[in-house]
Amino acid sequence: MRGVYAIRLVMLSFIMLILALPVRSQCIPDTDNCKDINKPGEICPRYLENGTAGEEYLETITIIAPDTVTILNIPVEIEKITLDSIKNLPPGLDYYGETTEFLPGGYYCISVAGTPTEIGSFDLKIYVTPYISVYNNLVSLGAQADSTSITLTIEPSLGIDGINKDEFKLLYAYPNPFMTTTRIGYIEPHPGFAELRIMNMMGKVIYYERIIAVKGENYFNFRGDHLPPGYYVYAITREDKSLQGKLLKREK
Repeated sequence: MRGVYAIRLVMLSFIMLILALPVRSQCIPDTDNCKDINKPGEICPRYLENGTAGEEYLETITIIAPDTVTILNIPVEIEKITLDSIKNLPPGLDYYGETTEFLPGGYYCISVAGTPTEIGSFDLKIYVTPYISVYNNLVSLGAQADSTSITLTIEPSLGIDGINKDEFKLLYAYPNPFMTTTRIGYIEPHPGFAELRIMNMMGKVIYYERIIAVKGENYFNFRGDHLPPGYYVYAITREDKSLQGKLLKREK
C-alpha cells in the first residue's frame, strides 16, 4: 500500500506541476485579411496593434509560406521553410508558434506575447531558412531575413503622475504610428515659447508650429494625412535646449 500511495503522490505532484506551467492560447491564422497578393509568400499585418508599457500584450502574426525562391534570377520550388528567429522585439516580449516548419502555400501563425518594458516603435525582422530539393536531397539555403518588416509600437502608460514636472522631457507621441493626426506632448519646466519642427528623413522641415507653453504638460496636435507613409523626425525646442523623437506615418 505504501508503494501505491507513493506513486499517487508522484502523479499528483506531476499534475500540479503541469497545471502551474504557463498556458499559451493557440493562435489562429488570419485567412480573411492576409492574402498572398504579390507572391511568393506573405506576412501580415504590416503594423501590429499597439501595446502599452507594463501591460500584458498578445497579438498574432500570420504567415503564408512561399512556394518559390529566386536563385540567379531563376525561380526554384521550395520544399519547406523553417522559422529561425524574430529580431528586434520590444524588451519583455517573446514569440511562440505551434510549429516552426512551414510548407509552401500553407497558412501559419506566430503569437507575440509578454509584458513590454520599453516604449518606442520597433521594426521586427523575421529570419527563416528555405529548403530546396537537389537530386532528391533537402538542401538548406541558410537563414535569411524576410523582405517584410513588421512594426510594433509600445506606448507609455496613460498615467504620468510619476513624471518629474521640473524636467524638460518628451511625453511621447500618440498615436504613433499614425494615419491622419497625432498628439506630440512634452513636459515644460518653465513657461515660455516652444517650437515644433517636423522633418522628413532628408532633414527638410515640412511643418513648423510655435506655442506659448505653460509649466507642466504641453501638446502639439499635428495633422499629417497629406504626407506619404514613412518615418519623420520631430524636434521640440525651447531656449537653447531641444528634444527629438520619431514619427511613423502608416498606410491607410
